[in-house]
Amino acid sequence: MVEDQVHSYDHGCDPTELDRLSMQADVAWALERSQLLQQGLQPTDRVVDVGCGPGHLSCRIASLVPEGSVTGVDTDGLLLDQARANASQAGLSHVSFQQSWADGMPLPNNSADFAYARFLLQHVPKPVEVLREMARVVAPGGTVMVVDTDDGGIIVHPEPRGLDTMLRASQQGQARNGGDRLIGRKLSSHLSAAGLVDVVTTAVPFTSHMVGTEAWMQICLGFKTRVVGETELSNAEVATILSSVRTALETPGAFAQTMVYVSVGKVAPRRL
Repeated sequence: MVEDQVHSYDHGCDPTELDRLSMQADVAWALERSQLLQQGLQPTDRVVDVGCGPGHLSCRIASLVPEGSVTGVDTDGLLLDQARANASQAGLSHVSFQQSWADGMPLPNNSADFAYARFLLQHVPKPVEVLREMARVVAPGGTVMVVDTDDGGIIVHPEPRGLDTMLRASQQGQARNGGDRLIGRKLSSHLSAAGLVDVVTTAVPFTSHMVGTEAWMQICLGFKTRVVGETELSNAEVATILSSVRTALETPGAFAQTMVYVSVGKVAPRRL
């Protein structure tokens, strides 16, 4: 277990952040469902959802593996309580949750067919160790799939005043806490370093035209505002920049985009 995985910017139990995570799960599910099926997820697969939070995604994945199982893993006990309640309310008996660090999961070797982590690696200081652990619990021939983002893919037109400043500040704030807001471009190298084979990374656009201005801002900029420290930007400066972004996106013909990076690798046969 790596103690420096604790995130001082973890706001998982904040009601506003919970609402944002719920919206993110709702809006992104069609994309994620398509990607999971495209990567060969089978109805009988045993899935590990790493960094599952309140279990929104775990419960959705469960609908794709009715003859398999889903195990959600997270460090936050309160979020896991919510996840268990969500699964129980949905009548999902083949979904379970365990409290654990992502780089030291209490799961046996080869006990899963598919391991998935969404927007997790950007928060951890040693992503390759997390990927190695995901590969450990997946049987040879199974799949490790991660989804994350990269601030380099953010485009807003007309360009709002101050957005670049806020992006730089959020990158500094997340790096100060051990995270990496530029991880999307590094996923292929991280999966390869973790020993996965046949690694492929795909960039998928996520735009304001797809989800609307407010949803795009909440999903793509909401967390950034939470990691910007007062040493980088004041709350008032952040609010001014967000107002500038909203005004820009209310302009006729406006457009905003970020990129979602989907990286997939296979677990190679174990050497004797």
